[in-house]
Amino acid sequence: MNKSITIDIVNTIYFYSLCLYAFFLPTFNNLTTPITLLLLILTLIDYKSVKEFWSIEKTNLIVIGLPILFLLSVLSLLYTTNSEKGMLLVFRYLPLLLFPFILFKVAYFSDKHINYVLKFFIYGCLLSVCYSYLYVLYEAFEGSYKLVHKPEDYLRFFLNRLTYHDLVSKIMVNHSIYFSAYILLAITVLRSKSDLFSKRISNLVTTLFFITLTLLTPVIIALAGFIIFTLIFVLQNNQNKTLANRYHLFKINIFWSFLLFYLFIWKIQPHKEFIYIFNNLLYNLIILGGALGTVLFGQIAYSLLNYKRIKWVIISMFILLGIFIVLLSVLPISLDVSKVSNYTARLVNNYASITVIKNNFFFGVGIGDIQESLIEIYRNIRFRKLQYNEHNQYLRFWLGSGFLSALIFIIWILKIFLKSLITKNAIAISISFTLLIFCFTESVLARQIGLSFFMFFMFFTYYMSRTKKRKSELGYNRTL
Repeated sequence: MNKSITIDIVNTIYFYSLCLYAFFLPTFNNLTTPITLLLLILTLIDYKSVKEFWSIEKTNLIVIGLPILFLLSVLSLLYTTNSEKGMLLVFRYLPLLLFPFILFKVAYFSDKHINYVLKFFIYGCLLSVCYSYLYVLYEAFEGSYKLVHKPEDYLRFFLNRLTYHDLVSKIMVNHSIYFSAYILLAITVLRSKSDLFSKRISNLVTTLFFITLTLLTPVIIALAGFIIFTLIFVLQNNQNKTLANRYHLFKINIFWSFLLFYLFIWKIQPHKEFIYIFNNLLYNLIILGGALGTVLFGQIAYSLLNYKRIKWVIISMFILLGIFIVLLSVLPISLDVSKVSNYTARLVNNYASITVIKNNFFFGVGIGDIQESLIEIYRNIRFRKLQYNEHNQYLRFWLGSGFLSALIFIIWILKIFLKSLITKNAIAISISFTLLIFCFTESVLARQIGLSFFMFFMFFTYYMSRTKKRKSELGYNRTL
């Protein structure tokens, strides 16, 4: 068979494999692993393109940063005591090594190819959302809940089933915050890609996704949504600050800020109705005041921010957080762990992590000993939830393989986020900022549903942005 024909067949299979991967992410997430292996094989077959890619990208930190992190995790096996668990975690980190490499062909894709992959992701999200609601409906008709609950508790049971983790408990991505990250990206795709579907279908699906996002009560994702859509609008309309544009930004900000503070009140104060119904004057004033304050922030950002200022705001945020971590590691701190909520538990997790880091600053404890080191601290401060990890991806890399790992990851995520701001690619801004902020509250890459999603779309959108350059500028000679 002619070699060029073979490569054409390989590229065709590669494209359809990407479509399947995007579809499986929110539906059958466990199937993304074999698809990843298939993509690796297909990439290696086209070895000439691999050689061209490596000759160009071998000094690009965005491409080589995560493979270096993977290697540092492997090296930490030399001093971890639980080598069996360490090997398991290193194997789980393989996507850090593979995705920068197996997705470079996306830079060859036409807009049509990219749109197909994004469509399949939307289809997958839509299927999972519909399945979640239909399963609740099935439970209502099936009636076994009546054997467990009293008649006066039926309504509360179904309100509980329609919110938070319970809503997505029957799908593969069964964590409300992670699935909310999927939904936020899907909303961004629908709002920024008007050529995917008709306007009516797009608006209908977007509305369904917004309802689902609200019921999942993801405060951190709502905050990400507010900042993401503000950034996108500011960057895309920075040279045209008209009254009409200010009004448009006002509508974007009022929606996201209201959602943010509504979810904040809903989550911080549990309500017996399971859904906050505006029955508390103080909480209503907090929602109103918070919404007005963040809308004002949006208008100020529109007046003052440009790429350079956004860049320094983000870098300054990490510097301040670094100073905060240093202070926490130096100053004596006491915690009352008997009064721990869903929010303050994160402080306990971070406190325990920083306590471990104090004595293992440069090399960490080794990837296999992270949880045991935290459990030792939890027991010392009488924190009962021993299964809790550090809930911070930046600290997790530091705990596992040391300061250098945390630093490389921070530089990598900043670099890829700032690159998305330069290209003004809404989808790239959405996925990179969501990961950047999500890593402060979750060990995102410690879960398959986080690792498979973020690594795929971080590099898919990075290489997708490069298709706007001429192939000769990229140095790639082959086309898909």
